[in-house]
Amino acid sequence: TVDARARLAHERRIIADLQTFQAMRATSSQRLKLEVARLFQDSDDMVATGHLAQYVEHVAETSGVLLQQSETGPTHPVSQNLQALQLKVRVEGDLDGILHFLHGLETGDKLVRVGDLTIDAQSVARPAPGGLVSGGLAPGGPAPGRLAPGAPGASRPGGVEVLSLSADVYGYHTAGSQWRSD
Repeated sequence: TVDARARLAHERRIIADLQTFQAMRATSSQRLKLEVARLFQDSDDMVATGHLAQYVEHVAETSGVLLQQSETGPTHPVSQNLQALQLKVRVEGDLDGILHFLHGLETGDKLVRVGDLTIDAQSVARPAPGGLVSGGLAPGGPAPGRLAPGAPGASRPGGVEVLSLSADVYGYHTAGSQWRSD
Protein backbone atom coordinates (compact mmCIF):
# COMPACT_ATOMS: atom_id res chain seq x y z
CA THR A 1 0.00 0.00 0.00
CA VAL A 2 2.94 2.36 0.55
CA ASP A 3 4.00 1.59 -3.00
CA ALA A 4 0.45 2.24 -4.27
CA ARG A 5 0.33 5.61 -2.46
CA ALA A 6 3.68 6.61 -3.97
CA ARG A 7 2.45 5.68 -7.46
CA LEU A 8 -0.80 7.62 -6.88
CA ALA A 9 1.13 10.71 -5.72
CA HIS A 10 3.41 10.40 -8.73
CA GLU A 11 0.44 10.14 -11.12
CA ARG A 12 -1.21 13.20 -9.52
CA ARG A 13 1.99 15.21 -10.06
CA ILE A 14 2.04 14.11 -13.70
CA ILE A 15 -1.59 15.19 -14.17
CA ALA A 16 -0.89 18.56 -12.52
CA ASP A 17 2.25 19.00 -14.65
CA LEU A 18 0.31 18.08 -17.80
CA GLN A 19 -1.80 21.24 -17.50
CA THR A 20 1.37 23.31 -17.04
CA PHE A 21 3.02 21.61 -20.02
CA GLN A 22 -0.03 22.28 -22.21
CA ALA A 23 0.08 25.98 -21.31
CA MET A 24 3.83 26.08 -21.99
CA ARG A 25 3.28 24.34 -25.32
CA ALA A 26 0.63 26.89 -26.35
CA THR A 27 2.95 29.77 -25.39
CA SER A 28 5.87 28.18 -27.26
CA SER A 29 3.70 27.56 -30.31
CA GLN A 30 2.63 31.22 -30.39
CA ARG A 31 6.24 32.40 -30.07
CA LEU A 32 7.27 30.06 -32.89
CA LYS A 33 4.55 31.47 -35.16
CA LEU A 34 5.82 35.01 -34.49
CA GLU A 35 9.40 34.02 -35.32
CA VAL A 36 8.40 32.07 -38.44
CA ALA A 37 6.67 35.24 -39.69
CA ARG A 38 10.09 36.95 -39.53
CA LEU A 39 11.57 34.47 -42.04
CA PHE A 40 11.63 35.05 -45.79
CA GLN A 41 8.89 32.80 -47.12
CA ASP A 42 9.35 32.73 -50.86
CA SER A 43 9.10 30.17 -53.62
CA ASP A 44 12.87 29.67 -53.89
CA ASP A 45 16.25 30.84 -52.61
CA MET A 46 16.82 33.38 -55.41
CA VAL A 47 13.51 35.15 -54.78
CA ALA A 48 14.12 35.09 -51.03
CA THR A 49 17.62 36.53 -51.49
CA GLY A 50 16.12 39.30 -53.64
CA HIS A 51 13.68 40.10 -50.83
CA LEU A 52 16.57 40.12 -48.35
CA ALA A 53 18.38 42.63 -50.58
CA GLN A 54 15.26 44.84 -50.74
CA TYR A 55 14.87 44.61 -46.98
CA VAL A 56 18.52 45.63 -46.35
CA GLU A 57 18.13 48.51 -48.85
CA HIS A 58 15.03 49.72 -46.99
CA VAL A 59 16.82 49.58 -43.61
CA ALA A 60 19.75 51.50 -45.11
CA GLU A 61 17.46 54.21 -46.50
CA THR A 62 15.61 54.67 -43.21
CA SER A 63 18.91 54.74 -41.29
CA GLY A 64 20.44 57.56 -43.30
CA VAL A 65 23.30 55.53 -44.76
CA LEU A 66 24.17 55.08 -48.40
CA LEU A 67 24.14 51.49 -49.67
CA GLN A 68 27.22 51.36 -51.91
CA GLN A 69 27.31 47.65 -52.72
CA SER A 70 25.06 44.64 -52.31
CA GLU A 71 26.19 41.26 -53.60
CA THR A 72 24.52 37.92 -53.05
CA GLY A 73 26.49 35.08 -51.51
CA PRO A 74 25.84 31.37 -51.42
CA THR A 75 22.91 29.92 -49.51
CA HIS A 76 23.43 27.04 -47.16
CA PRO A 77 21.11 24.76 -45.21
CA VAL A 78 20.63 25.39 -41.51
CA SER A 79 18.22 22.49 -41.05
CA GLN A 80 15.99 20.35 -43.24
CA ASN A 81 13.47 23.19 -43.73
CA LEU A 82 15.62 26.29 -43.23
CA GLN A 83 18.12 27.94 -45.57
CA ALA A 84 20.53 30.74 -44.67
CA LEU A 85 20.69 33.49 -47.31
CA GLN A 86 23.80 35.65 -47.59
CA LEU A 87 24.22 39.22 -48.77
CA LYS A 88 27.57 41.03 -48.75
CA VAL A 89 26.97 44.74 -48.24
CA ARG A 90 28.95 47.95 -48.00
CA VAL A 91 27.32 51.10 -46.68
CA GLU A 92 28.68 54.58 -46.01
CA GLY A 93 27.55 57.13 -43.48
CA ASP A 94 28.36 58.81 -40.22
CA LEU A 95 28.64 56.91 -36.94
CA ASP A 96 25.03 57.64 -35.99
CA GLY A 97 23.75 56.33 -39.34
CA ILE A 98 25.89 53.19 -39.15
CA LEU A 99 24.63 52.47 -35.63
CA HIS A 100 21.01 53.04 -36.70
CA PHE A 101 21.54 50.71 -39.66
CA LEU A 102 22.88 47.91 -37.47
CA HIS A 103 20.15 48.46 -34.87
CA GLY A 104 17.49 48.44 -37.62
CA LEU A 105 18.75 45.11 -38.93
CA GLU A 106 18.95 43.62 -35.44
CA THR A 107 15.48 44.67 -34.29
CA GLY A 108 13.60 44.82 -37.58
CA ASP A 109 10.68 42.91 -39.01
CA LYS A 110 12.85 40.17 -40.47
CA LEU A 111 15.17 37.78 -38.69
CA VAL A 112 18.66 38.66 -39.90
CA ARG A 113 22.16 38.26 -38.52
CA VAL A 114 25.20 40.40 -39.27
CA GLY A 115 28.60 38.74 -39.54
CA ASP A 116 32.15 39.60 -40.62
CA LEU A 117 31.62 43.24 -39.73
CA THR A 118 34.31 45.79 -40.62
CA ILE A 119 34.06 49.54 -40.08
CA ASP A 120 36.68 51.87 -41.55
CA ALA A 121 37.09 55.63 -41.68
CA GLN A 122 36.63 56.42 -45.35
CA SER A 123 37.47 60.07 -45.62
CA VAL A 124 36.97 63.41 -43.99
CA ALA A 125 34.74 65.87 -45.79
CA ARG A 126 35.38 69.48 -44.87
CA PRO A 127 32.55 72.00 -44.96
CA ALA A 128 33.04 74.88 -47.35
CA PRO A 129 31.55 78.31 -46.67
CA GLY A 130 27.76 78.13 -46.57
CA GLY A 131 27.69 74.57 -45.21
CA LEU A 132 28.45 72.82 -48.51
CA VAL A 133 30.61 69.76 -48.21
CA SER A 134 33.53 69.76 -50.58
CA GLY A 135 34.04 66.43 -52.30
CA GLY A 136 32.10 64.27 -49.90
CA LEU A 137 28.92 62.84 -48.56
CA ALA A 138 26.96 64.67 -45.89
CA PRO A 139 25.62 61.87 -43.70
CA GLY A 140 22.48 62.74 -41.83
CA GLY A 141 21.83 65.73 -44.07
CA PRO A 142 18.64 66.40 -45.94
CA ALA A 143 20.37 66.20 -49.31
CA PRO A 144 23.75 65.05 -50.54
CA GLY A 145 26.28 67.86 -50.44
CA ARG A 146 24.63 69.95 -47.71
CA LEU A 147 24.96 69.68 -43.92
CA ALA A 148 21.74 70.05 -41.99
CA PRO A 149 21.84 72.33 -38.94
CA GLY A 150 22.79 70.21 -35.96
CA ALA A 151 23.93 67.30 -38.14
CA PRO A 152 26.97 65.39 -36.93
CA GLY A 153 30.01 67.37 -38.04
CA ALA A 154 28.07 70.57 -38.72
CA SER A 155 29.54 72.24 -35.65
CA ARG A 156 32.88 70.39 -35.61
CA PRO A 157 35.66 72.40 -37.15
CA GLY A 158 37.29 69.31 -38.70
CA GLY A 159 34.28 68.31 -40.82
CA VAL A 160 32.31 65.10 -41.17
CA GLU A 161 33.99 61.74 -40.92
CA VAL A 162 32.48 59.27 -43.35
CA LEU A 163 32.60 55.66 -42.24
CA SER A 164 32.40 52.59 -44.41
CA LEU A 165 30.79 49.42 -43.06
CA SER A 166 31.31 46.09 -44.80
CA ALA A 167 29.42 43.06 -43.55
CA ASP A 168 27.73 39.83 -44.41
CA VAL A 169 24.00 39.98 -43.72
CA TYR A 170 22.26 36.64 -43.31
CA GLY A 171 18.53 36.14 -43.67
CA TYR A 172 16.62 32.91 -43.31
CA HIS A 173 14.33 31.27 -45.83
CA THR A 174 11.81 28.54 -45.14
CA ALA A 175 12.69 25.69 -47.45
CA GLY A 176 9.70 23.52 -46.60
CA SER A 177 5.99 24.02 -46.04
CA GLN A 178 6.23 22.78 -42.43
CA TRP A 179 7.53 26.19 -41.29
CA ARG A 180 5.24 28.47 -43.25
CA SER A 181 3.22 30.92 -41.13
CA ASP A 182 0.04 30.97 -43.22
